[in-house]
Amino acid sequence: MAIMAKRMIRTAAWAAAVAGPGIASAQVAIYSNASVVDPWEAGVGTGRMTASGMFAPGTDSWSELQSEGGYANAVGGYSSHLTEGGPGYRFADDFTVTGSQGWRIDTVQLFAYQIGAVASFPPIAAVNLRIWDGPPGEPGSKVVFGDTGTDRLDRLIRTGVYRIFDSVAIPAPIPPEQDRLIWQANVRLGGMMLPPGTYWLDWQYISSIEGAEIFSPPITLRNKRSMPAWNARQHIADEERWEAIVDGGKPAAGPDVPQDLPFILVGWSSCMADYTGDGRADFADYLQFLNYYDSADPRADLNADGYVDFTDYLVFLNLYEAPCT
Repeated sequence: MAIMAKRMIRTAAWAAAVAGPGIASAQVAIYSNASVVDPWEAGVGTGRMTASGMFAPGTDSWSELQSEGGYANAVGGYSSHLTEGGPGYRFADDFTVTGSQGWRIDTVQLFAYQIGAVASFPPIAAVNLRIWDGPPGEPGSKVVFGDTGTDRLDRLIRTGVYRIFDSVAIPAPIPPEQDRLIWQANVRLGGMMLPPGTYWLDWQYISSIEGAEIFSPPITLRNKRSMPAWNARQHIADEERWEAIVDGGKPAAGPDVPQDLPFILVGWSSCMADYTGDGRADFADYLQFLNYYDSADPRADLNADGYVDFTDYLVFLNLYEAPCT
């Protein structure tokens, strides 16, 4: 093993990599962008009954735009797809890695819909994703993981939740419709490590139907149009700029309010040297790290600088000696 070598990680080569047999059992939801209490709460569904009293069909439920202070949100979802003949739209939203050892992330769960899509035909064909160490497009921010060309979609799941507009908002309430079925896209990161700090996810969908649009619903909380920390961004490719996502609301005299996007991170938040997922750090984990290190696998890039080098080896030794909690 050439410990002193410095090699840029090969992001494309490992896009379909699956963690070792023992790792899956240790995965848990470690973060939800919608809840500080329940990491599995996505902030998408609002229940089986609309504000106007109409039940969803069968066991399904609604994702109804909410009202607050006499004003309702008006935007069902924001464009987040690759457009025909161009780079299209992208989204970005931030999260903070806590804990002294950081997080290892295996999967990102994202949520989107296509108008008119049916449950028997999943509308999303691919997802590309990047992680930045600062707000995308800002001076000094750089990509620490991913690219815009690799498909990282692992699985697409029908949620049974339909996106609808506020059913009681004045002046024009909109009856609920079943043409915006929300899908959960599981995007595979393969167990990449992020040290403590604030990062930004940046992602884009590719439709199963050429030229069709994909929309991302913002986080939807009961009786809330927005929250103070919400700061999601949308990339407008034709103008080469990132802009804050806001909802102008209705009636039109209502205030514009910032929005956030729902996503859940699944992985490990303790015992970062436990590559085998058995709850302890031992020689088997050391050997697994060396395998990743020798092949310049991103799972060995423990300081998230885009390289696998001796610094990562030293970080691993520190994690290896730390107690598992």
